[in-house]
Amino acid sequence: MAFYKMPAACRLTNRSCTSKKRDTAMRLRILKKKCRARVLVIPAIFTLGFITLIPAVSGAGETRQAFPENDTTGYVPVEVIVIDPTVKAATPDYNFLVLDDEGKANCLRDLNTGFDLLYAADPKKDAKYAALVAELNAIWDKYPVVSETKPGSAGYPTYGGPETTIRFAPSVTETKLTGDENAAIRESAAIMNEAYQKSHPTQPTPLPAALMIPALTVAGTFIFHRKEVKKRKNPRGS
Repeated sequence: MAFYKMPAACRLTNRSCTSKKRDTAMRLRILKKKCRARVLVIPAIFTLGFITLIPAVSGAGETRQAFPENDTTGYVPVEVIVIDPTVKAATPDYNFLVLDDEGKANCLRDLNTGFDLLYAADPKKDAKYAALVAELNAIWDKYPVVSETKPGSAGYPTYGGPETTIRFAPSVTETKLTGDENAAIRESAAIMNEAYQKSHPTQPTPLPAALMIPALTVAGTFIFHRKEVKKRKNPRGS
């Protein structure tokens, strides 16, 4: 039986084609490896950059403070008023207790205006007002407060300004207001709040009753304590 014998030229061509296929496959494998290496190297570069950046940022933050205690550059003296925790624990309306004489006068004046506006036709209006005022005055007499002013620190928060602490007077023996006393304060605040809403109908958001007394009298409190500071600085002019 005779077999077909491939010509030498064909055998060479076939070997050349096979060799080219092998070279192409080899190049594809090398290219894939390079792509994989690049895919791994690029995230590694970003990760290394972040790791290097984080210590630099944290190190920069350690050299500066938001409120340095010994750096007063650019700050002006600030008067700080501190209310003793015992006063705050006496009643939810502790702002009522720390009013100065001017603040108390403003409170009673606004309360009188509220009675005139809300109970103008009530024949017992004056008697009710007098009774409520008597209760409020009794509270102020029973729980008097005193203030103590001393120089503040050179840094935060006073930056050389005075620091005033308000606390109960030594004569106060009971530091918790009774239920009736708290009710009298809330009643006066509710009357003033209702009168305010009625006299300001265009106001979009009425002032909450719990904030009425502090809103009306906080300015008087600050003025009082500033006067006290001036008196201590200039005793002859008082």
